[in-house]
Amino acid sequence: MARSGILWCLLAWAPSVLAQEIVQVQTPASTMHELARVPAGYFAMGSAEGRTDEQPVHQVYLDEFYIDRFEVNNDQYAAFLNDIGRNADEEGHLLLDVRDPDAQIHYHEEYAPLPGTEQRPAAEVSWYGARAYCTWAGMQLPTEAMWEKAARGTDGRIYPWGNSIDRSRANYGKEGCCRGDASDGFFDSAPVGSYQRGISPYGAYDMGVIVLEWVVDWYGEDYYAQSPER
Repeated sequence: MARSGILWCLLAWAPSVLAQEIVQVQTPASTMHELARVPAGYFAMGSAEGRTDEQPVHQVYLDEFYIDRFEVNNDQYAAFLNDIGRNADEEGHLLLDVRDPDAQIHYHEEYAPLPGTEQRPAAEVSWYGARAYCTWAGMQLPTEAMWEKAARGTDGRIYPWGNSIDRSRANYGKEGCCRGDASDGFFDSAPVGSYQRGISPYGAYDMGVIVLEWVVDWYGEDYYAQSPER
């Protein structure tokens, strides 16, 4: 589990309209998702300048897939919890830590976002909670490789938009590089889709910095040195 916080989902079934760059679908759970198409092909996974667990850079081939354009927001995640009627999966794993001070979904007779946070990305979701949401929606979590390709494309860039930190393209309010900066109006997380200039090469939003995201893979320090080409 290399990333933590909240999630994108990707399709576990084929959309009715194929080969379009952006599609809107209604999932089996009757939720609406806007999805970005990531075409089949190779990309360079990893970073020569990154941490040792992000090395070496290596070529990975992925089939075409569709991924959420936007992170799952508090409104969507609260609707999921209310629909299943519990905050644990069938094995008893906690889905959302409502006691954490950073959680913006609370429980009082039903799950609901704090006023004003409905469109912000749902945080303090466990890996089990991320997987359960995607399964409920008829979708699935992306792999590490899928997430990285969707975020960076195929030209080796560091960030979705290029190679330099840019406060106009992502939310950095609590990050060490820009701690205390709220020039975008959001010291904490911003509503999903707030940064038009920060979209990925395939049209996905907020894949730079806002909150960290779960992927389906379990974390391994040497994964990048051993991960398969396909």
